[in-house]
Order: sequence, then C-alpha cells, then structure tokens
Amino acid sequence: MKATKLDFENYEGQLVTHGIDVIDDPEPKNGKPAVYIFALNHSPNARFVEFMQDPALEDDAKLLHKSKRQIEVFYHVRGTSKLTHVRTIRDDSILMPNDIFAETPKSIYITSDPTLMGSATTKSGDTATAIRSSTYHIKLSQLWEVWDPESHLNITVASNKLQNNNGIGHGQTKQEVLITSMTSGVMLRGRFSPTADSRRITYIDEFKLPPMVGNPSYFRDPYADAEEDASGYIVPSHYRALERTLGQDAAAKDDSLTIWQIRKAKKGGSASWTREGNWEKRILFEDDGSRIRSANSAVVVPIDPKLEDGLRKGWLVITGVVAKNIIAVKVDL
Repeated sequence: MKATKLDFENYEGQLVTHGIDVIDDPEPKNGKPAVYIFALNHSPNARFVEFMQDPALEDDAKLLHKSKRQIEVFYHVRGTSKLTHVRTIRDDSILMPNDIFAETPKSIYITSDPTLMGSATTKSGDTATAIRSSTYHIKLSQLWEVWDPESHLNITVASNKLQNNNGIGHGQTKQEVLITSMTSGVMLRGRFSPTADSRRITYIDEFKLPPMVGNPSYFRDPYADAEEDASGYIVPSHYRALERTLGQDAAAKDDSLTIWQIRKAKKGGSASWTREGNWEKRILFEDDGSRIRSANSAVVVPIDPKLEDGLRKGWLVITGVVAKNIIAVKVDL
C-alpha cells in the first residue's frame, strides 16, 4: 500500500481532524472522477489560548471551548495532488461534533457527544453517565462560494438520547447507518426514514462489544462468491480509554485494543467465531499498544486472492487518537 500526500488549495488554517468521510462527486467537473472529503476540525480556539496565557483571565478561559467545532469540506480530483477547500460548516446547536456520515455532497449526518466536553477539546462534562448525545442531519442548500460557515444550512435531529453516540459509519446499503455508543460498548445498526420529509434514524439491531468502541465501518468483499464471502462490520475497541477520560496519565501506559469483525452467522459455525442469534463475531486483530496506541477507526482494504495463493486476505488500516502512526496489518479474512 502507498499513501500520497496532497497539497492544500485555498486553505491556510489549522486542521485537527476527528471524524472524516469521503463521497464520490455525482457530477464531476470536466468528467474527471472526483470526491468530496468532509473532515471535522477541532483546531485550537485562539481566544481560549489567549485567555490561558493571562493569569487574570484564567477563570474566563474555563467558560470557553478549547477547540473549534466545525466541519471542513474539501474537493479532490483523482489522480491530482491538490485538495481544494470548498467551505466550512458550523452551527452552535452541534455542541461537540465527533464523526460524520456523508449521504450525498449536500446531505450529511453528524454525531454530537457533548459529554466529551471534559476532554482535551472543550469544557466540562461527564463521559461515563451521559445520555444526552445526538445525531444531526445537515442539509446544505449550497456548497461552493459560501463565505459564512453558518449559512445555507438546515439542521434537524436524526437521533437522540443515546449514551455517547460517538462513531457513525456506512452500512451494507445506502439506507443503512452504523452508530456506536462508545462507553456502552454497543454498535447499533439503523436505517434512515423512508419518507423524504423525515431524516430520523430507526435502529434494528444491537451488537454488544467490550467498551470503549470507536468508529464503525463496513467491509464489502469484492471477491465474494457462493462459497465464500468475507463481508462484515469492522469495529475498533480500546479497553483503557476510560482512564484517559478520567484524567489519568495515559502517556506512560500501553493501550490494549482489539478490532472486531461482525457478520451474518454461517451454517455450521466456526471455532474462531462467537455466535449471537443471527450474527457472529470474532477478534480480527488485537495489540497491547506496542504497535499502535489506541484504535478509533479501522477499515479493510481487500487483496486479490490471486496474489495470496487463493487465500482471502486484506489490509487492515488502523488509526488511534494518541497513536503516532497509522498502521496497516495484513489479516486473514
């Protein structure tokens, strides 16, 4: 695998990313394939930094958010080295954006977990006992040439009263959405409302995993056939994240983590899979923190079986909030 660094165009600010999503441009300019990239930006709040540097204003600083709470939209034409900034999205009703789901370039969903406001990004809150988290739908009436981050937006609540609904990801179909309740250790499988005038999410399945769970994804096996299909949900889980939220020193500790794979249960079962109703799960990868510290997101990139003597394998790509690097591990699927 090879990563390519892109050069920013029309963007000079800081970019401290949280959730990210990528979607194809359905109407690419000049017929060249291109994508929109939506990135949550928690760059430092300049006023907070200024207040903290002045002892007389330290109490006032505690009332400010430590970071910005906005979404940056970028545009990238495949095969080029440019990443063009399109616009910024911001609204005060979204207190603590965490992850993002792009349905279309003008229709996105944002998880907002204000209970994380006691972390390194914003002001006080209670992570472990919260039930105030929400998912919002944002409809954009205009993407390009928008200079006011709060304009051309229509925001509605898609889901609420979940405990730490932090991660959100794409499912098997365009109507399916995955949302994780972080401290509960639960991944929810939901569907968007079938009516055009409602953007509510209805939940149809619940999967229990060890807390805390990160951002979910779905792997679709492009080499699936009648005999073998490695498709399934990929969910990261890191065991010691609660220590960090409670203010304990995590710098000197390893962070144990696992990456789970969930799929429809197969006839006969398998020794490495644990069956729960119509579904089964297994540990796809685990680490004691020596190779990567923490796991917030994980995706699988398939490998052609012809290159692996007919075996089904893939590259598991993992990112972590306190990790120094992104790692890629070849795994058996």
